[in-house]
Amino acid sequence: MNGHDEDLVGKWVIVKNDEIIEQDESLEKIYSLAKKYDPNDIIVSKYQKVGCYFY
Repeated sequence: MNGHDEDLVGKWVIVKNDEIIEQDESLEKIYSLAKKYDPNDIIVSKYQKVGCYFY
């Protein structure tokens, strides 16, 4: 994991076309930001440390 990845661990992110386009520690803020995108084009997720998975 590079330094950039470590900065993202535990943050909420918006992913579009396999690229993180928004990030924040607040789900409320990410949810608000997500409203400006087509919901079919994005994924909202919490960035996890490599090797950690949840279903």
